[in-house]
Amino acid sequence: MVNFSCAKSIEIPSEQIGLNNYNSFDGGNRIFKRSILKKGKYEWEFPIVYFVDHKFKDHKIDKVLKYIEKSTCLAFIKTNCPPKAQLEYKYSTELCCSPIGRFKSYLTGRSDIYLKESCSKDFGLILHETLHALGLSHEHQRVDRDRYIEVFEKNFNSFGMKEIGEKDNQDKFKTFSIRYDYSSIMHYATTSCSRSFYRTMQAKNIEPFNKMMGQHYALSFNDIKLLNSYYCHQDCKPERSIKCKNGGYHSINSTCFRCICPKNFDGNDCKHVKITHYKFCKKTEQKAQYQVWKHISEEGFKNCHYLITAEKDYRVHLKIKSVRTQEKLLCAPNLGLEIKYLDDKGVTGLCLCGIYSGIDIISE
Repeated sequence: MVNFSCAKSIEIPSEQIGLNNYNSFDGGNRIFKRSILKKGKYEWEFPIVYFVDHKFKDHKIDKVLKYIEKSTCLAFIKTNCPPKAQLEYKYSTELCCSPIGRFKSYLTGRSDIYLKESCSKDFGLILHETLHALGLSHEHQRVDRDRYIEVFEKNFNSFGMKEIGEKDNQDKFKTFSIRYDYSSIMHYATTSCSRSFYRTMQAKNIEPFNKMMGQHYALSFNDIKLLNSYYCHQDCKPERSIKCKNGGYHSINSTCFRCICPKNFDGNDCKHVKITHYKFCKKTEQKAQYQVWKHISEEGFKNCHYLITAEKDYRVHLKIKSVRTQEKLLCAPNLGLEIKYLDDKGVTGLCLCGIYSGIDIISE
């Protein structure tokens, strides 16, 4: 059950802001950016011709590249002749890794992604390493990461400093106005690179965000947006295009008069929430009122979504009274309840998989 109202301002004691049941964000108008490697010595030539080591018997790598193709303008062609390839997936007994961006091997001239047997069977891990090859850095190593996570260097193993502790060099990465996303497939889990399963990082926000870090189910909307912003940018002049709302964006996969929208948003400019067709869902769009509490409750297996708005200069105040969804080790959209409370609806919302109560959320 969710209760909601609205208020001009809501005071939260300073000792409660941070890792607890209150959300925390910067109330200013600053835009925080993520990064992708700037154009380097070697750039990918499209379509990217790739070769897969014959030791990999299944077709999971091919499926990963098809998935990227479906979401972006990028294209890949498989070859059985290694000298023709730009990219090679190589079998390794020790490593699952990739350089960031295209890197030509001194011996072969190809860029190599190394995968152990276990990694080669994990769709999300293959996707993660492939995005490194396409230029994406780790989400938790962004320059602005200290606003969103706390890092515990004392709990690092020998890989911790390089894989988590070090931040990106902003001189080497191109920036886009895309916000931090705990559910990015480029984000490590809270105990990654730990010497004894202690947390090496945690969210500076509502506690359940920690269960979103490290998901390997799929690309987040902002992962796709970053790839498209770099490789598939549509140069739309303001006077000859519509302005995208709610985190939507233009891409060469679309036109300057239609935006690519976050999940559950629709319309040429992403202004509208998609209508819920499930007959048991309640009214899709609801208005919060000052000092008036309303509630929404749903039971059973449903796919319902709601847009709760407030008057200008007011914020929506949500009180999560109780949630009981299927328990998951890591939570992601479509697995439980997702709450998007930031202005940018492209950022993955708070995802709740399991039993929760007493969570307060104030919209941006």
